Amino acid sequence: MLDQADETLSSWIGHVIGNVAVSLAAPPDAPTGEGVSAFLLALANCPPLRTAGRPPLQIMLRYLISTWAATPQRAHQLLGDLAFAAMQTADYTIDLDPLPPETWLALRLAPRPAFVLSMPVRQERPLPKVEYVRSPLSVQPEPMTTLAGQIVGPGNLAIPGARVEIPSLNLAAYSDANGLFRFLGLPVQAGKRNLRVLAKGRQFDISVDSPADSDKPVVIQFDPFAA
Repeated sequence: MLDQADETLSSWIGHVIGNVAVSLAAPPDAPTGEGVSAFLLALANCPPLRTAGRPPLQIMLRYLISTWAATPQRAHQLLGDLAFAAMQTADYTIDLDPLPPETWLALRLAPRPAFVLSMPVRQERPLPKVEYVRSPLSVQPEPMTTLAGQIVGPGNLAIPGARVEIPSLNLAAYSDANGLFRFLGLPVQAGKRNLRVLAKGRQFDISVDSPADSDKPVVIQFDPFAA
């Protein structure tokens, strides 16, 4: 993919200034004839595009652009033509700040007129394959039940205002003046159901059998004075 970006940039340079040598290597120390160096300096982050679909992945390529010719005037002309053409090309941006001396030192070259051209490279990401629904939607209702109960204390006296919880379903109900409580629309469950009762400043957990008759209350003995 980066090699395609190299070819695109080389073709663009030839279109702008005609038939000159284009090198992707570092600027030559002793060039001959006329030419352009488009040396890939770095890869940089590039913000994702805002699109209606899945945005492509993209990175920014930063090329050091410099020119050479038989005379300095001609080399400057080529460089200027490229700079102004890049400013008018969609997706191309240029940086005219001079390179740090350390960069030229690393390239083993004397500083010279140049600019950095940035161009994005994108990789499309296809949308995930979506399987079509090929059969009618079938809805199977889940059987539901009711759990009714009564909270009583010593002497089978009703305890009103007790909080009864079903922790596994994150449900809660309160007992009325007769100590009665009711949960509606519970999924049917085989075996025992775990409840938690909070009353008179105390809490205890209990497991009760699901009654065969959902209208028959389960009596829960609660002793607020038990140790």
